Formats: sequence, structure tokens, C-alpha cells
Amino acid sequence: MFDKVDHLEFDCVIVGGGLSGGLLLHGLKVFQPDLQVLLIEREPQLSSHQTWCFHTTDLPADAQWLSTVISKKWSRQKVAFPDYERFLNQEYNAIRAHEFAAFLTNNYFESIRFNCEVLGLDAQHVVLKDGSTVQSKMVIDARGWSQSENKNHGYQKFVGWDVTLTKPHGLDYAFLKDVRVPQIDGYRFFYLLPWTEKSLLVEDTYYSNFPDLDADAVGERIQDYLNEQGWTVESIERKESGCLPLPFFESQARRSEYICLGARSELFHAVTGYTFPTTIARIDLLVKTPLEKWTSVLAQHDQKIRSQLRFLPALNRMLFLAAAPEQRYQVLQRFYKLPADLVSRFYKGELQISDWARILVGKPPVAIRKAIKSLLASR
Repeated sequence: MFDKVDHLEFDCVIVGGGLSGGLLLHGLKVFQPDLQVLLIEREPQLSSHQTWCFHTTDLPADAQWLSTVISKKWSRQKVAFPDYERFLNQEYNAIRAHEFAAFLTNNYFESIRFNCEVLGLDAQHVVLKDGSTVQSKMVIDARGWSQSENKNHGYQKFVGWDVTLTKPHGLDYAFLKDVRVPQIDGYRFFYLLPWTEKSLLVEDTYYSNFPDLDADAVGERIQDYLNEQGWTVESIERKESGCLPLPFFESQARRSEYICLGARSELFHAVTGYTFPTTIARIDLLVKTPLEKWTSVLAQHDQKIRSQLRFLPALNRMLFLAAAPEQRYQVLQRFYKLPADLVSRFYKGELQISDWARILVGKPPVAIRKAIKSLLASR
């Protein structure tokens, strides 16, 4: 692996080799192959322990260039609550980090530098720990979550196992939420993605007031769930875990000399914690726009994104402040009875005024006084 930057002047330098940095590199190679692009990664290899998922409806129009990095597609989705279950005939997709890393390394090896720790950066420079400075017409910070100033939030935390079973599991769809489990530590559900007839991702997820995550204890619950399904594990191929902030209030626009991408931008879906819909929309815009127009075009685009996302934290306040932890699932159970196209717009973060009316009108699944108080709460 290359671990030294020999050429020190580029058109675009991307700092961080996760999903957003990797997708930007791929998109630029597809649409602007003449640009001199460098991706700088701190570790000796690209990230390989995550699973990134999205609805096909999350994608911008004409985003076929992403098809080469999608690991798996499912034609339908299922959700199951204690009093309600439903299939949604909508495509769902996954990008497996180890496969994505292999794709980037195999195709763009000459544009990636590993073992490069960054000490600082500005609009046109990246300072490395070895003392060298990389110059670039455009610098992109894609290093993942930064320390947030927003202290009012809940958490989505999870532990997932990629397992191989002794017998077929029988799933041919993405099981997004199996909420028919004890509601421990808040709103809890299992998330199942079948890779082959005998292998799948099994993830135990919690919408909790606390970031603490006991992976061993959750692992025991995963094993219990597998046993309840009648599934015997032949081997555990991989484990992953994470904790995503779910803010109660809109964050202030991030000001920076350079472009921040992915989680670093703090442009994400407040209720799911996912960055993919906003990130891929921004990347698709950048890779199809001349480099010299990036800053102005993205500023206009981001203003629109913030306008679309600004009301989502209010739903978190209802979920975390109005509902008792063991009753939070009822908010989502009610939501999933709404029309499928509204559900799709919700996940993409593009709710219309009429959608908000559908979500909020009617008797809420929590105490009315608490619901109103949570919606009217201020910082």
C-alpha cells in the first residue's frame, strides 16, 4: 500500500476513506476522470466493518453510477410491530464496507494514500504528520462525526452480527424492523438483512436516552433472538456496533473554509441518524459540476436541505420526551400505517407540508399534553 504522498499538488484532496469519501472518489473518476484526485486515509486500509443501507427512493434521479458499488438489493421490505405488520414493495439496498473498500482499492489504488495522519487542513492545504503539506484547489473533509455543540439529543445504538446458519433462514426481503421483542432501554427492534439463503446480518437496535452500549449483553440478546427464530449459528463472520446522535433541535449551519461531507457536514436525518440521503445528493451534485463552481452550487443546495430537515428534530422530542421509553414503539407503529410514498419521503428527508399534517393530525400515540409540550419545547 502507498503510504507516502509523492505528488503534492492536486485538483481535489479528500480526507477520510469512509463511505462519503469513497463515493466522492468513485463519482469523480466516473464523471471527471481528468481531475487529479487524492484520497487520504489515516489507517492502513479503508473502513471494512460497516454496512451502509438505503432505500432506492433515497437516490437522486439518474444515479446509475452507484450500481457498481451496491452489494445487495431487495425488492421489498417488512416491518412488524406488536399490533401491526406490513410489507412495503420498495427496493432496499446495502453497501458492505469490505466489498466497497476492495472495489476502491482495486480500481483507484493510485489515488489513495494510507497511513497518512492529518494534523490540519484549510481550503487549499492538508498538513500531514510527516511534515509534508499537500496543496489542492479543493479540500474535502470526510472524516466522519465531529464533536457536536448540540447537547440535547437521544441516541440510536446498535450491535450487529453477520452470521452463517446451518440451515436456510427463509427470508427474501429486508426486514427493517422486528419490534416484537422486549422493549429494553427505549424503542428496540431487530434489523435483518439476508445475504444468501444461509447468511444474514442480525442487528439489535435501541433508541435510547443513553449512549452506553454493552456489546456482550446485547450479543446475548442477539443469540436469544436467533434461538427464538429456530436458527442455529454455524459461524459469526463479523461484528459491528455504533451509536448515532438523534438531536432534539436543529443544529446551526456549520461554517468552514473547506467542504465537509458525510457525517462531518452535520447534514443528516435527525430521526434515523443516517447521513446517506443527504450525502449522496451532495456528492451527485459535486461530481456533475465543474470544480470551480462547487462552493457556490453546494451552498445553495445545502440551504434547501436544511429547510427540508429542520422539522425532524421535533419528532425526536415527541419520541424521547413525550413517550415513555417502553412505549416509544407506538409512535413508529402509527407512522408505518401511513401511505408508502409518504414513508419514502420521510426517509429521504423531503416531507411536504401535507405530509406533516398526516403525521401530526389525529390522536397521538402518547399523552396529548406531553406531545404538545414536547413539540413546543425550546432549547
